[in-house]
Amino acid sequence: MILSTLSHRTSRISWLTRRALTTTYYDSQSGLHVPVHNDGEISAFVELGSEFDAFATVESLLSALQKKFGTLKSAGIQGAALPPLNLLLEKNETLVVAASFFPEFDIFVPSRLSPKEITSYPDNINLMFQYNDDSTLSPVSLSDAVANGTKKTIALLDSCYYRRDPIEVANGVASLIDDTGGGDFVWLAEEMPRAAGAEEIIKLCEELSYLDVSGPTMKSRLVVDLRHSGAEETAEECMLMGVNKFVVDEQRLEWLQDMVDENGKELKR
Repeated sequence: MILSTLSHRTSRISWLTRRALTTTYYDSQSGLHVPVHNDGEISAFVELGSEFDAFATVESLLSALQKKFGTLKSAGIQGAALPPLNLLLEKNETLVVAASFFPEFDIFVPSRLSPKEITSYPDNINLMFQYNDDSTLSPVSLSDAVANGTKKTIALLDSCYYRRDPIEVANGVASLIDDTGGGDFVWLAEEMPRAAGAEEIIKLCEELSYLDVSGPTMKSRLVVDLRHSGAEETAEECMLMGVNKFVVDEQRLEWLQDMVDENGKELKR
């Protein structure tokens, strides 16, 4: 009896250890091992402003970006979206250099900043392709990025889903992902003034989360903007769904920390 009990406990401990060590699972649709989605760990992202366009030289911009990325990373922010900076249009390899100093910090860049001479980017650079108001996006441009191994983010402005059927919008995104293999992230982007409210964002997140696409789960790809009046409701509902990536203003990181604590989760630092 004692040996049987010990054997049972040993077996359970072994199972728990294997489960704790499991960081990927096999996805039959893609034929790949993909990361397990950890909805208990919340990541914060920010969107940088046009103040970086004030720099006159590539060297000064590179220095400023490195300093900013370091400051954000130290504060516990996991990534930043860049505006279409003029200097980066002229010399895009500057971004590659800046990104190399912070390999675990995600950098989101407008796809139009991607010149043909750069065939591949570091793993922490994500090209953002805007999902247009008519819910179309060139599959060719997205497929080209997929072919060279660059990470791709589909950005949905709220004008794309304001007063529209969330099922229709979600299905359009799913078709784009299936047709191109793109969509490492799906960023529900901010517009000023914001048209859509918390209810519409939540409904769209629900429909996107239901999608069964090849590769990582949709909820693991969602990046939800919390810079609007219904942010608290959006954060609570999306965390309940299992969404774990959110966009905030730098000054609101402590507010997000409070929301994370209230919902029994942990903010990635």
